Amino acid sequence: MQNYVTAHMWGNIARANGYNSAKLVDAFEQLMSKDQIAEAQQRASDCMANQ
Repeated sequence: MQNYVTAHMWGNIARANGYNSAKLVDAFEQLMSKDQIAEAQQRASDCMANQ
């Protein structure tokens, strides 16, 4: 099963750590709903806050 939310989350974390993951994140966003994107962004934020 594909999990775009988790993949997007890790792409956001990579971007926050200086990696150029914009193309990856953009590709996933084409396959995701707005709610899924928001969830991925929130999960990335929570993960970064909790290290």
